Amino acid sequence: MFIARAHCAMPIDAELRRNGLTLWSAVEFGLEMPWFHATIQFDDEGVVRNRTLFTVVAFNLTDGMPPLPKAKLIEVSLMSPGYLNGTGTWQLAPLREVRSGQFDGRELMMYRLGDGTWLTEDAVPVEKIRDHQIVFRFDG
Repeated sequence: MFIARAHCAMPIDAELRRNGLTLWSAVEFGLEMPWFHATIQFDDEGVVRNRTLFTVVAFNLTDGMPPLPKAKLIEVSLMSPGYLNGTGTWQLAPLREVRSGQFDGRELMMYRLGDGTWLTEDAVPVEKIRDHQIVFRFDG
């Protein structure tokens, strides 16, 4: 999803490097598609901490969460490109639901924002999309 360049790698603690982690000062997002920004709260030996997950796959918001102790999703937002949200620019908004459905013989994704607004691929009106299936729902 993100492109990380070697010159943007930052020095980190040896223990983190042993765990396969790298800290980047910058990354590129090479795709013009919606992605999810999720905050995960977890227990780190009695200390409550948060981590941020960026993913383009809604499945990762449930079954694909990082293996963190007592982890729970506390916030999910949709980062939508301008063609999807109709503004011509990227926007970040709270997300409540992702659905898939059928329109004109193909599958389309639908995103319900925190204010109740639906965003759909190709700006297809929600009422024209058939056979909705909930992919992800966040009631937090």
